[in-house]
Formats: sequence, structure tokens, C-alpha cells
Amino acid sequence: MTVGQILDGGGKKLSKDEVLKLVSGAYMSGTQGGRFPNITFRNLYAPNGSADGEAWNKGVPYGKVTGTWLVNDQGQFCPDLTNARGHKVTSPCAYYFSIGDRYYTSVTDDRTAFAIERKFSR
Repeated sequence: MTVGQILDGGGKKLSKDEVLKLVSGAYMSGTQGGRFPNITFRNLYAPNGSADGEAWNKGVPYGKVTGTWLVNDQGQFCPDLTNARGHKVTSPCAYYFSIGDRYYTSVTDDRTAFAIERKFSR
């Protein structure tokens, strides 16, 4: 799905406060996307700005991550994660969008940009 399809379907880009409310204290899960489309993850983003999670490759445990997170003044969610081997997990700051009760993320708010679904639970 693209950002334009979300917006044209009645969705919206989330504000900084909306992203903070959505992410703080929640588990976020989804597919990694990009170069790693077979990797799924589930991370807890604690209200104190810490993060802890794990990933799977086609259902097989892939590793754990820890780190921090914040939402910048543009409303972008910015994780800073490191895997168990001490390597940085590349995750650029990204915008969040909602349509109905579904959430999507994209590194840009350009209408042609691809958006990946994210699920949240508490």
C-alpha cells in the first residue's frame, strides 16, 4: 500500500502526540521489509524510551534487540536498536499513518512511498 492510497482511503498521518500515545508502552510487530522481507519482529517500546524485542526468520528465532526510541518534532518515530551481536539495526526515522484500526509506517510522507503495516498491542 502507498501513502497516497492510505490518505485517499480516508486515512491520516499521525501527529507527534498521536505517535507517542500509540507507541509508548506498546508492543509493535510486523515484517522488517526492505532487504529482509522474511524477518518478523515484536518489540516493546517502554514509556521511559527504552526498547527490547526479538525477531524471527520464517518463524525461526533470529535474535534479540535492545535500545532506545523517541518521536521527533516532525512526528517521526526514531528507534535506535542494537542486536545481540552488538551491530546497529538500521531503522530510519519514519512517519506513521492510520486508516480505520490499522497502522502503517513509511520513511517519507510522499504519496508514492510504500507503507508497511504495523500492529500494536498492550
